[in-house]
Amino acid sequence: MNKLFLLTGFIPYLSFLSADAGSSPPPVPSCSISILPKADNLPYITADFIYWAFSQSGNEYAATGRPLYVPGTHNGFASLNSQGKIYAPDVEAKPGFKVAIGANLKNDSWDLYLDYTFLYGNESSSVSVSDNNTIWPLLNNTFIANQENSIFQSFLAEDVYIPSSEGHLEFQYNNMHLELSKMIPLFCQMLINPHFGLQGAWIRQHFHATYKYATTSSYTAVGGQQLHFGQQFWGVGPVFGIDGTWQCFKHLGFFGTTSFAALWGNFDAVSKTFETNYLPDSPYKELNTIDMKFNPTTLSPVMEISLGLSSDWMLYDKYRIVYTLSWDTQVWFSHGQHQTFLPNSDLFVQGLTTGFRFDF
Repeated sequence: MNKLFLLTGFIPYLSFLSADAGSSPPPVPSCSISILPKADNLPYITADFIYWAFSQSGNEYAATGRPLYVPGTHNGFASLNSQGKIYAPDVEAKPGFKVAIGANLKNDSWDLYLDYTFLYGNESSSVSVSDNNTIWPLLNNTFIANQENSIFQSFLAEDVYIPSSEGHLEFQYNNMHLELSKMIPLFCQMLINPHFGLQGAWIRQHFHATYKYATTSSYTAVGGQQLHFGQQFWGVGPVFGIDGTWQCFKHLGFFGTTSFAALWGNFDAVSKTFETNYLPDSPYKELNTIDMKFNPTTLSPVMEISLGLSSDWMLYDKYRIVYTLSWDTQVWFSHGQHQTFLPNSDLFVQGLTTGFRFDF
């Protein structure tokens, strides 16, 4: 796997550049790199539209495919009527944006830039089963489960099963880079672009899982359970990477980028559980059975990969416009520390990016 990451970092990165839009451009030499910035092209800005999916592993909250123990039936079990599944909030791509400002330093093709990425969204799903099946609560903290009979003992001191459940995730993603890069011609129409600097991020997550339960004697709803996991992460650390560009045609290129970062930061994580009671003669309607906090300060490794197409156009032999279309992938390792009852899990952010760059 490590060899694959190294190879990805040297994937030729495609770009192109044209000449003056108002006149016939001179022929491009067969062994030249026209995508190197000119000395009079100093500042530039970029604006990207992103359509990314946010997926936190470890958010599986329910499973089906377990028969309900029913006294009086053969072996105490009713037959399953369908194959079971494991449920997590549905992962759906959400719109966001990425903006950047940079400048060519007029010193041996060095470039300085600052970018910012923002993504926000919600994900949810739900599941329900018939009377002869039960949901297995993967994140349940207070049920006492009889593994053999698929029966749970709730705070109501009565055997219950779970006919329905749902999960919901809300997230906000903020990421920044401040980096220096240098364009280095490698072969004909090809260059590499090593870069390094600082990366900072602030990521917020709120995950909720709800379980409804009913008695095994009457199939009557008697209560429920709500689990709340919250996490806020901030971190900053060094980042480095290498990009590759191949200018295969005059106005078309392929590109690939990679970067690796190690962010030192803090996780502000909380876990809460509430038991609800529907019985009219009960002395209480809701109990807060779990309330705890976890604040680890640790290293958070991050890997980013991008593959795409670019198209460059020169205006009046001075200004440059670049259009890009790419698929971006990020892996935030051991980032699921908001679930303090489960092992750390990874965060995945990926999707399509279409961008516009203007060089002054």
